[in-house]
Amino acid sequence: MANSTMIADPVAPSTLAERLADFQPETYYDFNDPDAAAQMRAALEQVESEFGRTYPNRIGGEDVMIDDTYPSTNPANPKQVIGHFPRGDEALGERAVEAASEAFADWKRVSPAERADFVFKAADVMRRRRLELAAWMVYEVGKSWGEADADVAESTRSPTMNPKTTGSCTCRSVSERSSRRGTSRWRSWPVWHRPRS
Repeated sequence: MANSTMIADPVAPSTLAERLADFQPETYYDFNDPDAAAQMRAALEQVESEFGRTYPNRIGGEDVMIDDTYPSTNPANPKQVIGHFPRGDEALGERAVEAASEAFADWKRVSPAERADFVFKAADVMRRRRLELAAWMVYEVGKSWGEADADVAESTRSPTMNPKTTGSCTCRSVSERSSRRGTSRWRSWPVWHRPRS
């Protein structure tokens, strides 16, 4: 059963070990409950009030606006424009990969515990904004309320699903240029890679 404490600001334990020991699977909202349904309707209204904005690319910590954009529409109501997003080109992609590679030069020296802390903090923000994020998915992806809520809940627990291995994750290269049969493409890996047995 849902209640407002589900999206309250959690108290963050101070160490990775405490975070892992504190792991609890997320529960899902029951939208048959009138309070949960009211909270979701409020989140949908909040999100709908933000429709139509133009969003930038984010490269190297800076917003990069470009004139060539495309609309993202609600698949359940294609006349409803969620927002306008930039069309990237190869030069912009190269710039983004260069910025990521430069950032990785510092990131690769960050300890696994500090990396884990970033992921836990991101999960805390997602928990606080859980219904808002679910509402975006309802409009932009066409998910049902329950499915959108479950996706956000699962995203907040992903870093800690296996506490025995989370603390010993290794970091791989952020990106690598690969060529195959005369074509060139970029491959990226997530920062988290669980050790292989």
